[in-house]
This record gives sequence, C-alpha cells and structure tokens, in this order.
Amino acid sequence: MACFESTFIYLRSTFVEMGEAVKVVVLESVLKKRKREKEWALAKKQGLEAAKKKNAENRKLIYNKFKQYTKEYAKKDNELVQLKREARLKRGFYVEPDSKLLFIIRIRGFNANDPKTKKILQLLRLR
Repeated sequence: MACFESTFIYLRSTFVEMGEAVKVVVLESVLKKRKREKEWALAKKQGLEAAKKKNAENRKLIYNKFKQYTKEYAKKDNELVQLKREARLKRGFYVEPDSKLLFIIRIRGFNANDPKTKKILQLLRLR
C-alpha cells in the first residue's frame, strides 16, 4: 500500500498561508484535452456562422424566386381573364388549352407480365 500511495499524484491545491498563491498540478493530457476542445469549439462556431450565412443567402434566393413565380402566375391569370373577356365581347367562348404533360410507357409484352401488372395496365386502359 505504501508504494501505491507514493506514486499517486495529488491534483488538489495545497494551502500554505493566506497571502501565498495556490498551486494546482494539472496533467499534460488534461491541458491537451482543453486545447483540443477549444479548437473544436472554435471550428464548430465558425462552421455554424458559415452555415447561418449560407442559409440567409439561400432564403434571399428562395424569396426572390417566389416573387418571380408569383408575378408570372399573376400575369398568366390576368391574360386568361383578358382572353375570356374578349371572347365574351365577341359573343364566343374561350377554351383553355390542354395540359402539355405526357407519360410515355413502353410495354414489352402483355402475356409475360404478372396479374397485378396486367390489372394496373387494364385500369390505365393500356391493354
């Protein structure tokens, strides 16, 4: 027991008198850990600031796109109203154009498909 106590390092301060400074023994590994944690905290803080700045720029871009799309859709709506009014003045009707979206599906063979696929194709009127 005696040799174990002699190799043990005391980390607590020892008080000598009231006026003297207090000495604290700090391990080198603890100092390294503190330094490393400071560096990591600084890197994290810089990363968060960069992300915050980037998010602010992205929000501005998104807002500008939103304003642009809003103007575009309002313009389309106004044109549609104008065309309907012109058609009404000419005692006619305005028919809106059909959508321009196409789905293209290539079906290799109908007989080789499983029943579920056949039923889906039948419901979509592709058989």
